[in-house]
Amino acid sequence: MRVISVWFCFVLVSFTAHAQSPGSLEQTDAYIKIWGLLKYYHPTVCAGSLNWDSVFVAQLPQVTTATSPDQFNQQMTDWIRSLGDLSTRPALPTEYDRQINFNQPHDWFASTPILSTATVALLKDVVRYRHTGPKQYVKIQSPGIAVVQNEQPYADIAYPTESYRLLALARYWNIIAYFFPYRYLTDQPWNEVLTTLIPPIRDAKNATAYLQTLRVLAAKVNDSHSRMIGNPHRVKVLEEANFYLPIQATVIDRKLVITGFRHPATAESLGLQPGDAILTIDQDSIPSRIARYAPLLGASNQAVVHRDVAEYLIWQATDSAVVTFQRGNQLLNRTVRLATLGEFRDEGNPVSSKPAYSILAENVGYINIGQLEASQVKKIFRKLKKTQGLIIDLRTYPKSFLSYPKLCNCLSTASTRFVKYLYPNLSYPGTFRASVNYCGQQRDRPPYAGKIAILVNEYTQSMGEFFAMAFRTLPRSTIIGSQTAGADGDITTIPLPGGYRVLMTGSGIYYPDMRPTQRIGIVADRAVAPTIEGIRQGRDEILERAMHYLKEP
Repeated sequence: MRVISVWFCFVLVSFTAHAQSPGSLEQTDAYIKIWGLLKYYHPTVCAGSLNWDSVFVAQLPQVTTATSPDQFNQQMTDWIRSLGDLSTRPALPTEYDRQINFNQPHDWFASTPILSTATVALLKDVVRYRHTGPKQYVKIQSPGIAVVQNEQPYADIAYPTESYRLLALARYWNIIAYFFPYRYLTDQPWNEVLTTLIPPIRDAKNATAYLQTLRVLAAKVNDSHSRMIGNPHRVKVLEEANFYLPIQATVIDRKLVITGFRHPATAESLGLQPGDAILTIDQDSIPSRIARYAPLLGASNQAVVHRDVAEYLIWQATDSAVVTFQRGNQLLNRTVRLATLGEFRDEGNPVSSKPAYSILAENVGYINIGQLEASQVKKIFRKLKKTQGLIIDLRTYPKSFLSYPKLCNCLSTASTRFVKYLYPNLSYPGTFRASVNYCGQQRDRPPYAGKIAILVNEYTQSMGEFFAMAFRTLPRSTIIGSQTAGADGDITTIPLPGGYRVLMTGSGIYYPDMRPTQRIGIVADRAVAPTIEGIRQGRDEILERAMHYLKEP
């Protein structure tokens, strides 16, 4: 994968290779922040009377060529004043509820050294006299989803000019700054991300370098929802990678462990088996490949890095590869023929193929949330209510959001708060409002009598994590499995120049006491994860642990 490495190294080197114009960098950084504040706060801009993209592009040259901080600040104050007098508007409070708002939307006022006292005073006035009505570039859709609107994708330009590449950065950075509820949880402080990414996106030499830099940018939010869409194939960003090893796999102990085959008929011809632990592909070690691709992944935690990077590890630029792997105590090599991009098959999550419900050995009920329709719940519960125990499998994405309240009502006789839901406050962008959700209804009848095991793993994401929080409140319930994806909340889509779209988590999900789930995920009461030996034997070790738990007194 030499071509991939070259482009990725270009991005990394660019982060530190442009110290020759610190003034221009500092001015661009401050300009992007001011442009974003005006976009979501200033009445003139919020009303939609200006094409704010065009304003960004038109003003950028004079910003980057300002010869001193004084000249730059004069440009900014003149610009802000040209948008209209705010003093006739009513002044609004600038405090917000810090019990539910952990982001600090205007922390950059103090941490951007180039800004003068006069410029900061004007910015604070924009906040104080802000627009509180409908906004041109964002709206809230029920139940509280931030919807980015009226943003041009410039899809006909695969390689935007420098001004439009920086516009992409400005647009994305500010949407995260004001509407991503978990901005405070990113590994790299968000203000630093902007400074870090200006040089590589400004200096991207072609469409591939631009796209790779966008991928790095999207990964900086450390959000498992964050991914680029808009390409013919989501991994084709790996240039020249037209062939793949037709396996399904996961990462365990920094080895690529085969869990199945995308073309079962080819399993024998490959000479590989489930449980084989791949160490190198063409002498390129799996740990080095993980280190190379992980920075391109939007991942809340290491469990998701291992989940998603496995797909990247199987792609090659050549039609065959030498695979070195462990099988038990043996160290083996195979030269294998790779499949082509046109033959690519995503077999999906193996849990998805299980039925919506069944009765397992020893009268244990089983529900697969990935196949369960809300309309089936009452009928299924009539068949499962006399089982000795119940397993609810959340290791795949739920098929129906409405199945969770119906299951809660069937399994519980009380109404219990299980989540605090945060959604953007458009009257004060960068802050959030809160509502609560409940599991179950108060009813005068006995609850389900058996124990309940809730199965989770790294594929338990978003709605699945929301369901796990609800079902955890059920009587005699226990969560069993491994770390979940740590990305719970509704998705917001961000269009970017070049025709790309990036996803992010647009609402915040917390426990009622405001303990977070983002990045952490839903912590299992009984931790268990697949092992290489268990995969080799074809066992479902999480399900086995659940069966054992249900037998316990």
